[in-house]
Amino acid sequence: MTNEERKEMYQEWENFVFEIFCQMKKNDGHDSRCALLIETIKDLGEYIRFDTTAFIEAISKYDKEACKPDVEPKVGGIYRVTHDVYFGDEVCLWKGDIVKIISNFRKVSYEVQSLMPIKYDNGKWWLTLGCLEEV
Repeated sequence: MTNEERKEMYQEWENFVFEIFCQMKKNDGHDSRCALLIETIKDLGEYIRFDTTAFIEAISKYDKEACKPDVEPKVGGIYRVTHDVYFGDEVCLWKGDIVKIISNFRKVSYEVQSLMPIKYDNGKWWLTLGCLEEV
């Protein structure tokens, strides 16, 4: 390989790495970053003529397991609140309160009914998965 060819190869590689860096900074959200990572690995494999199929499968499996929630809440299930939940300056649910899930919104937030003595209205609140643990 001549110095000129090596210089050209280096510049292509430098451009590729910079493009990856810029794309990673732009993407928000776990799913878009993982998709970009997989595409980058595929591109790298093509670039160096290496089959990345097994590596990508391993990464996808790892990501699926790592992102699996500790709790898969179900409507009607009984759960414990993991930390105080505030409404303004007031605590509406205390850490350790027991709640029942009465509905969900795309498995992102859950409407719960407190099963403890309550201070406000009917004791119904919307919580995210991070606020619940199995009893």
